[in-house]
Amino acid sequence: LAAFAARLGELPNPFTAAEARDALGTSRKYIIPLLEWADRTRVTLRQGEKRVLRQAQEPSL
Repeated sequence: LAAFAARLGELPNPFTAAEARDALGTSRKYIIPLLEWADRTRVTLRQGEKRVLRQAQEPSL
């Protein structure tokens, strides 16, 4: 899952599920549950149809 989060960091911010699917070379069947997990664990923040990496928008202290 760390590799998954790292690959999300390579996407434009914000990104769509389709962009994540293409970057990871997987299908919608698998990317949607992974993105929902990322939302629940606060890796990403869903904003409508797009997602933003929380690490990219929130400065670390």
